[in-house]
Amino acid sequence: MRNNKFIVSKNVKDVIKPASINEKNGLRTKISADEAAFISLEIGEHILICGGEVSRVEDTVRRICTAYGAESVDVFAIMSFIILTAEFDGVSVTQSRRISGDRVNNFYRLEKLNNLSRTICCSCPVKREVIRNIDDIYKSTEQKAALHFTGFALTASGLTLFFGGTLVDSLCSGAIALFMCMLTRFFARPVLAVNRLIREVVVCFSGGVMAILFAKLGHGINSDKVIIGSLMNVVPGVSFTNSLRDLLGGDLMTGVFRLAEVLIDAVAIASGYALAILLLGSM
Repeated sequence: MRNNKFIVSKNVKDVIKPASINEKNGLRTKISADEAAFISLEIGEHILICGGEVSRVEDTVRRICTAYGAESVDVFAIMSFIILTAEFDGVSVTQSRRISGDRVNNFYRLEKLNNLSRTICCSCPVKREVIRNIDDIYKSTEQKAALHFTGFALTASGLTLFFGGTLVDSLCSGAIALFMCMLTRFFARPVLAVNRLIREVVVCFSGGVMAILFAKLGHGINSDKVIIGSLMNVVPGVSFTNSLRDLLGGDLMTGVFRLAEVLIDAVAIASGYALAILLLGSM
């Protein structure tokens, strides 16, 4: 399911000794040490992808391993990598997880994953059950297209009015936001595998071109207000806040990585709109 590497010390190829035997609520579950480490990393990876704190990821992985019977747990996580070493009944197991792909801030999904991690600590389910629960969480929290388009349009229209635009500017900004949302969803499809920075430049360039064309073709439309409203959908405000949160929380490496990512995204966004202004001029 994910890129997963593990090393088992003491030249033990397969750990057949159960890492945990849970008898709560009449349940008796046997989990190997490798499976327990895999489950903890699986939950940690998805929490990190959905916008969770690095400290929360490390704490979750540590608690899950302890619930499955680990005697000692050492875990280190950054935005793109998690490594875990845990000792079960004298057998040391090391697994690592490379975090690839886009990270999307989805706090509703994050809440579900946190609840699942608490359930795992209480009931110690088997590996296939955990994977099934994660799949169910992703299916139940998948954002509907209509809601996505509505959010883009309302955000752009409302902020255009907030920054001094007219009602016509607001309507134009909402229409542009719908087009930008369509491009975002199109380029985000796994089959295309478009680089995120290129995707942001293309989306912002298209939004800038449409805003300037609306201003040229329509009377009294302020292209600057329309551009400001439409670009607010792609400004990485949450990511910037998360970077400061990590820095203040003591996770300096992760905070610096997040901040660098935000700055690169900001350059890509500005480049897209700047190219549109250079090509068509401003109004």
